[in-house]
Amino acid sequence: MLGEKMNDKQISKKEERIRSMQILYMIDLVEANQIEAETYIGKTDFIEKIVNGVLENISPIDDVINKNLTNYSLKRLSYIDKAIIRIATYELLYTELSPTIIINEAVELSKKFSTIDDFDSKSFNNKLLDNVRISLGK
Repeated sequence: MLGEKMNDKQISKKEERIRSMQILYMIDLVEANQIEAETYIGKTDFIEKIVNGVLENISPIDDVINKNLTNYSLKRLSYIDKAIIRIATYELLYTELSPTIIINEAVELSKKFSTIDDFDSKSFNNKLLDNVRISLGK
């Protein structure tokens, strides 16, 4: 699990997205550096690609997200939601993966990690990412 070496073990893309989210969460919340976060969580080539892709493109990613938020700001999003939405927006912008798969994966992460009290973050994130998808013409 946490801190576990992944060299000898194959993990699913879903698990790699979860770990990517955890790394981005740590970097954002406690201002851990990327190497510390990746060492603690563990990394694969896919995780490194996602995390590096988000961090290297954080300004354009956040711009796209901000343009698609209605009566809300990026600063108001929880750290978990920010990480999930940034990963999905990165994938929408910079990969050829199907938008349906990207958004479904993000919604699944939201269901598992993000619902707070009565706030239905999975629906909020789904709508936001659909708006992002439409704004990108996908």
